[in-house]
Amino acid sequence: YAFGRAGILSQVATYKIFQQLGLHPELSHPSDDQYNAIDLWQENSPIQVKSGHDDQPSLVEVDRLAPSHIAIQGEDGQRRIGSELLQDIERFTTGLQTYEKTTGRHLTGYLFTIPKSSYDKVTGEPSEEIVRFVQEHLGHQVAEGKAA
Repeated sequence: YAFGRAGILSQVATYKIFQQLGLHPELSHPSDDQYNAIDLWQENSPIQVKSGHDDQPSLVEVDRLAPSHIAIQGEDGQRRIGSELLQDIERFTTGLQTYEKTTGRHLTGYLFTIPKSSYDKVTGEPSEEIVRFVQEHLGHQVAEGKAA
C-alpha cells in the first residue's frame, strides 16, 4: 500500500509540475501503463514517473534504443547514475519498443525520478525546487509549450 500511494502521489506531483509550467499533461490509458510503462503523456511524449528514495531528481530522455540525454542533480554538483536508475531506463526503453511494435509509432519519452521529499505527502503538491529542476532541464520545450 505504501509503495502504491507513493507512486500515485509522484504522478500527481509530476502532473502538477507540468501544469505549473503551462503545459497540458494527460493521464495514460491503464493498458499503456501496464504494458508500456507510460504513466503520463505530454503532447506526443510518454512519461514514466518513479518516486525516488533519495534527494536526487533525474530526468532522462529515452527513445526506443537508449537514453539520449540524462539530467541528474546531485547535492555536490556531481552527476551519478545508479544501478536502479539504469534498470528503470532499461524497462522504460523496453516499454517504448513494445509500444512502437504494437502501434507503429516511434516515440521519445522521459523517465522522471522525483524524490519523495520534493512533494507533499498528502496532496502531491510539488516543491518550488522540483518545478525549477524540470523547467531548467526542459527549458526550450517549456518555452515552446511542448515539453516532453
